[in-house]
Amino acid sequence: MTHYRTAQKWKAEVEKALEKDIEALGEDWNKIWKRIESSKKGHIDVANEEEEEDRERPGVGLRYLLEIVEQEIDNYYYYASLKQGPRLPAQRGSPKLTPAREAPPDRRFRALSDIIAVLADKEEEIQAFRQEVLNGQLLRPEEVPEWIESTRKKEGLSLSVTFKVVQHKDWEEEVLKQAQALATKDGKNKSIPWVGYEREVLSYVDLDSEYQKKTPINETGILGRLKRLAKKYESFWPEAWAVHFILTGEAYPVSQARVDMAVDVMHGIHRVTLRVSPHLTGDKVRDLYLDGRKRLFDTLRSPRNSRRLTEKHARLAAFAVKTPGPWSRKLKKWNAKYPKWKYNHRSTFARDCRVSYERITGWEWKND
Repeated sequence: MTHYRTAQKWKAEVEKALEKDIEALGEDWNKIWKRIESSKKGHIDVANEEEEEDRERPGVGLRYLLEIVEQEIDNYYYYASLKQGPRLPAQRGSPKLTPAREAPPDRRFRALSDIIAVLADKEEEIQAFRQEVLNGQLLRPEEVPEWIESTRKKEGLSLSVTFKVVQHKDWEEEVLKQAQALATKDGKNKSIPWVGYEREVLSYVDLDSEYQKKTPINETGILGRLKRLAKKYESFWPEAWAVHFILTGEAYPVSQARVDMAVDVMHGIHRVTLRVSPHLTGDKVRDLYLDGRKRLFDTLRSPRNSRRLTEKHARLAAFAVKTPGPWSRKLKKWNAKYPKWKYNHRSTFARDCRVSYERITGWEWKND
């Protein structure tokens, strides 16, 4: 005998099997069921056929429908999460670079520094710059900031404007149109697509400050010339110290190692960067890293949360973000996927997910 069940009877059985999940959905459950019931795939008919064809295993039709319902509920929570979160932390400004630290030179690098300084003094371009711009008189170190700022005020600033157009037959005309629109009074108040703006900056040393100073410059002027000249010595010195040498004759020691800290105030992904000579020993590189790491945490005023992360907690953090829906549903799916790490209490599971997420990302959990 055929026992055909109506959609409403199947609905009642599904609601009994998934009672807590369906209660959490509220009125949206009816919308989900209506979508299943009216699907062109004929889920109700398939469930009945499964029951009819496999009478020795009662419940196969229900199991089929439960799979379909679970998929639909997952889709519901997924698309809801696209509207509500999770989200990356809001941007809070540009990344802030903290002062780099140089490793003191050893015997090899002290000798190298002396050699480079003598040879650089003999370079024709440096001699020409000092003669033509400085009248053959080197600046005292304390005079550098004032000289650079006064030169900048005299020369003004240059602005690089870039246009991006599709390269078709008349692409040159499109560039002209964008340039004309930008130059008009009305154009200044409009947002013109694919127009980019950029200013060149010059780094220099201010002995009264822990930080290197930066100032926008005119690329076609004296400071632009100084920047291009300093770039030729970037293998030996950072730009600020190359500028310092050209203007004062004082050679900063060529570094055998440089430790940079990048503090990302946008999203909290911080970095310690090492640039080291291959002549350094492994122990020295390790010490430099640990010192940079300590300074980074001191700058952030945050705990050194570096305990080894277990596989379980790494999976918890990613699972919590990837699995949409309330904690009860996350817990059910977690226990089904990872029975060896099964949780009995939702509150404990949610707490471990949040803690793992915050340890990995450094961001506060705000996805509830």
